[in-house]
Amino acid sequence: MRKGKIVLWSGIVLLCMFSQLFGFATLFANGGDNIEFTTNVSGVTVYKNGRPFTVINETNKAIKIQREKGEVVLTFRKDGYEDNYVALERSIAGAFWLNFIVGAIWGASSDLGTTGTASSLLDSAFTGNSMEYSPNSYYVQMVKKS
Repeated sequence: MRKGKIVLWSGIVLLCMFSQLFGFATLFANGGDNIEFTTNVSGVTVYKNGRPFTVINETNKAIKIQREKGEVVLTFRKDGYEDNYVALERSIAGAFWLNFIVGAIWGASSDLGTTGTASSLLDSAFTGNSMEYSPNSYYVQMVKKS
């Protein structure tokens, strides 16, 4: 009987230690997503939330975009063409599910910031890694000004 209790408590302690070590996967995620943009013209300048971001010199380009809290709107601009806007959408990141599987509610709460603990607030407030940009490719149709 005593040996069974020791094994049970050892298992619980190991599970707690495991969730502490690996239950914060999103803290260590790279924080960016590669998104492919294809346009019908080359030389399109991309603005991220109103600031110059990159140029699509060919008709397609993969761009790594860092995950951020709040809305991310990309503006595609080229002389002689109408501006085109894309609001990036989000879905739950794979690392969130890893946190959930490894740490159950504790691990998932590190992403959502629901427990109010320092670690959950740190992950939620600074990394934004519980969500990823999805879809990972867009077609941007540039229309000539009339």
